[in-house]
Amino acid sequence: MTHTRRHILAAASGLLAAPVALAQATPSAPLLVELFTSQGCGACPGANTRVAAAAGPDTLVLSFSVDYWDYLGWRDTFADPANTARQRAYAEALGLRGPFTPQVVIDGRLQCAASRAQEFARTLTRARAGTRAVLLTPLAAPDGSVRVSLPSGLPADAVVSCACFAPGLTAVAPHAGQNRGRAMQVHNVVRRLTPLTPERGVVVPPAREPGLSQAVIVSAHAGGPVLALGALAA
Repeated sequence: MTHTRRHILAAASGLLAAPVALAQATPSAPLLVELFTSQGCGACPGANTRVAAAAGPDTLVLSFSVDYWDYLGWRDTFADPANTARQRAYAEALGLRGPFTPQVVIDGRLQCAASRAQEFARTLTRARAGTRAVLLTPLAAPDGSVRVSLPSGLPADAVVSCACFAPGLTAVAPHAGQNRGRAMQVHNVVRRLTPLTPERGVVVPPAREPGLSQAVIVSAHAGGPVLALGALAA
């Protein structure tokens, strides 16, 4: 196992009104900003750039490409039904009529249209003023694998996911649809979203592809607030 794989880059954000008490106190950590985007959505290129600009030491941006705009003439090359299912769970939990793009969900508790610059800025400011939660700690196993120690006190229906993503900007050039001939860049594109068993020592699966990073996300329930977050470099 490499030194960079052992290194935790990101941490967790908490709840505005936490329904569950987590055992350990940890330092403040980055927010998780989830951008739901599509190469077939005309409003997404600008939103991709706007949200990417918010990434930094206190903000982990992950871009989830959805597939429900593929019928418009261009199949998103990064779209995954698991990403769409994640967004639909957020829509239900947050009381929305349904999923849309470009949408941002911050720490699983606040959301807004990423196409509206001022709304996004206000939502991000509000999230940064909220409570942060748990930093996940990696443990090196004798077999070379990596385990993440989850906090105690998680709810019974807690959901743990591993998002495997391409760090930095990925360029895309759709050849059809609303963004035909338009250059796009997407930040931290999620290439695979894998459910993990919510037990005390979660084994982080290998990235499978060179150069990819991973983020382990613990949510209170499907579509619920993010309770813990840890990101491992490639």
